[in-house]
Amino acid sequence: MRYFEEDSARARFLVVAVNGAGAGAGAQTRRDEIVQRIAETLDGGRGEVDDSRPMSRCTAEIAAGAVYNTILVKVEDGSIERGEEFLPELIYLATMPYLGARAAEDELLVEPLR
Repeated sequence: MRYFEEDSARARFLVVAVNGAGAGAGAQTRRDEIVQRIAETLDGGRGEVDDSRPMSRCTAEIAAGAVYNTILVKVEDGSIERGEEFLPELIYLATMPYLGARAAEDELLVEPLR
């Protein structure tokens, strides 16, 4: 988030402009790889929860997509500079499918590192 906050033009280029890049440019492929890396990180948490709620890799991909899309919207509307304000919400999105609503809600109360 700090990386995007430092330069809103860079954030716009890396998050928004990539969506309009031609398929041959490879930018969209790179974006998809980044979202998949986020999903891999989230999917690593699947083994940390009990087996009473079976989840698949798809759960991580959905959560990663939600995180990416939230960042995209914030960059598009010019509010990426206030990333620390919505960072807890991103953690909520990533945590909720794995640890449940209560644990995710607790994440909303955590103060981001500065």
